[in-house]
Order: sequence, then structure tokens, then C-alpha cells
Amino acid sequence: MPLSDRPTAAYITSLRQHLMEVWSRTWADWEKRDQYYFQTYALWPSGLKGRPEYHPGRSRQIVDSAVDHQLAFEPIPHRFPAGKGEQHELRADTTEQYLKAVFDEAALLENILTWKAVGKNLIHLGYAVVEGPVLDMWERPKKPVKRKDESEQEYEDRLVLWENEKKTWMPFRIRVPHPARVLLDPERKPPRFAIKHDLWYSQTLYELTSKRKGWRRRDVAVWEVGDNPFATVMCDDYWTKDWHALMAVDGGGGDYKWNGSSNHEDFLFIERNPWGFVPFDHAFAGWGQEPTQEDQKDPKYQAAGILTPVIETLHLQAQAMAGQHNALIE
Repeated sequence: MPLSDRPTAAYITSLRQHLMEVWSRTWADWEKRDQYYFQTYALWPSGLKGRPEYHPGRSRQIVDSAVDHQLAFEPIPHRFPAGKGEQHELRADTTEQYLKAVFDEAALLENILTWKAVGKNLIHLGYAVVEGPVLDMWERPKKPVKRKDESEQEYEDRLVLWENEKKTWMPFRIRVPHPARVLLDPERKPPRFAIKHDLWYSQTLYELTSKRKGWRRRDVAVWEVGDNPFATVMCDDYWTKDWHALMAVDGGGGDYKWNGSSNHEDFLFIERNPWGFVPFDHAFAGWGQEPTQEDQKDPKYQAAGILTPVIETLHLQAQAMAGQHNALIE
């Protein structure tokens, strides 16, 4: 069906299942690299019990050192002048300053260093996804209403705070989700569609859907919080340039079932995409290589990280060091 058409829950489900299959071998390779980064890999074959387990920190140090030495922490925006002349140059310079300020503050609002996380994903996983820019209207300042139990001075103080918040409120967000949470077409750089397959808190879904219902949006189903507002709910957040939809997967997955159902898949909301673009971007690090044989084509070959060619060497070195240490103490 054309991407411009209104999607159905069945269509989004089939697309998600297809993309999960496309990326499945890449994810398996990432999990293997994670074992070396977190030093949890099995040092010896399962039949060799009782041997010493020693995991040198070299694999993690390789990744972290490369991340610390790259210069991806502070992106510098550039805008070409729209025409010739001093006025066009001035406008371009002003736009660059504005974008730099937005990038810097957006990074400070995230719980990890945004652009360092991008660099780390490129180095470790060989692939990175950026979510944004997106508008976050949750903390939009609202003019306070005077309460019956507060004095004029207290109300005046709250008005002063509101005026300040209006000037300093930052609505833009730029996030770096783990690449395994966002399903994109590995063959296309500007994505035509995206599915963010991730866990949400039940309370967050209720607030999101009830607020949309209050805005008199059509096609909104208010989420039922249930007994535990912090129960995790698996959802698909679907985007094209024309449509945006959020749906619970298999009744919510995680540790929550919507309406007690184990097979319920339907929209929490569906709406026209007001932005007109898919708010995700992605790229491979460039260390990979597509195989020559067409039947071996797979994104795992493009998503090569810094550890990919040396994992076996690191494993043999770890076994040698563990053996030497065991001989020393015996």
C-alpha cells in the first residue's frame, strides 16, 4: 500500500516484523560485540569447566579510547547565504548562531551527551540513529491561574516565574536512541518510514493520550493505566511524512496487558504528520563492506564496528592471559 495512505494496524505490524527480520542478524552481531565491551563473553567452550575466567579490559578500552579521541561532541552548523551581499551573509551567520545554540541546549536536556553517543554507536556498533528535531510540548509554560488559598504576592511571584519560563523554554529535542530500537530501511539514507519499537511507562501513555483527547483530536483511545502506573508497555511509534501513529504491541507486551488482552493490537492514536518529514536519520560508520554475492546481502556487513575485525584476536589474548595467570598462582 502507498505510504501516503492511512495505515492500518495490520500493515504496521507486518512492516515491523519484516524490518526486525532484516536487522535480526545485525542485532545478533551487536550482542556479540556487547559481550566483549561489557566483558561478559564466555572465555572457554562450555565443555571445559573449572578453568579460570579472566576478561582483560582491552576490548572496552579500544572502544572508549576511540570515542574519546574523536571530534564529534560539538557539531558546527553551517548555512550558505541565500544570495550575494552583506545582508545575506549576516542572515546566514545569525542562523548559524541560532542553530548552534539550539544544538547545545538540546544536548544538555538529554541524560547522555547526544553527539558523543552518536560517535560511540558509530564506533562500537558501526551504525547510529538520531531522533530529531522533534517538538516536546510537555513542559510548555502555562499562565498560572490564581488559587483561592494564595495571596496576591504569591500569585505575582508565580507570574514572574511564568514570564521567565516563556523566555527560556526549549521545545526542541534531539535524541540518540539505541539503533536496535528504531527500525529503518538500511538501503535508504533519508527514511521514508520509521518504527520506534520501544517500551513506554503506562502512566506516560495515559498522559499522552488523555492530552490528545483534550485537544479534541480524532482517533484517540485513552490508555488505561491499570494498577501499576510504571508498568512497561511495548509500543510501535510509526512515522511517514504523511502519518504518525502509536499502537500497543500485543496488548502492550512488557509487563502490562491492555484490557487484559494478549492479542490486542490497535492504535492509541493516529494523526496526520504535522511536520511533513520523518524525524529520524541514520548512517553506517563506513568500516563495513557489502558482499559481492547478492544472496549474502545483509546490513550486518555494513554495520561493522571497531571491534569487528579483532574479536577473535582479543579472545585468544584473553585465553592466553588467563592461562598465564593461572600458571602463576598455581
